[in-house]
Amino acid sequence: LQTLVLRNCEGLSEGLFPRWCNRGDRQEEAFAVQQLDKVLLSSLNVSLGSGSRPLQPAMMPQTPQIKRRKPHQRTPAASALRSVTYFSLGGAASLSDRSCDALAELLHDAQTVDLRGCPMLTEETLRSFRKGCRFIRSVCVVMRERTLTWTALTSSVKKQRHRKSCYSGSSGTESN
Repeated sequence: LQTLVLRNCEGLSEGLFPRWCNRGDRQEEAFAVQQLDKVLLSSLNVSLGSGSRPLQPAMMPQTPQIKRRKPHQRTPAASALRSVTYFSLGGAASLSDRSCDALAELLHDAQTVDLRGCPMLTEETLRSFRKGCRFIRSVCVVMRERTLTWTALTSSVKKQRHRKSCYSGSSGTESN
């Protein structure tokens, strides 16, 4: 499978591609809790000042450790996406940057990616594809109000706002 074009994907769920990448929400939550604990601990140490003894991580309750499991086997659909070189997706309104990050991981060999009708996407999506696809040459994300384009030749992001044309119905002459 080298070319995959999907249109009218309104029913595509936001969690499909992360699920195909075996990204568990529990692991992400545990990591977020761990990061939050570190930030809170450092802010407590700063607010206590130099007069008291700084809090040590041992004084804090232990957060669950992230256990790395053996990588799961990917679904046949996820494995097939790995060899796609041209990918086009249209109308997936619920697609988020998180979903596109997982999609970029699945489209490892993609050269051209075209996403249309995905209003929630941001520049983070472009970064994900540039990072996740080793042969990427072009990424285009068309949203409601603007279009983001990146090409390997220019290595720059082009932002284009969509202009709405407002024309009056009069001919420009007045009559009494």
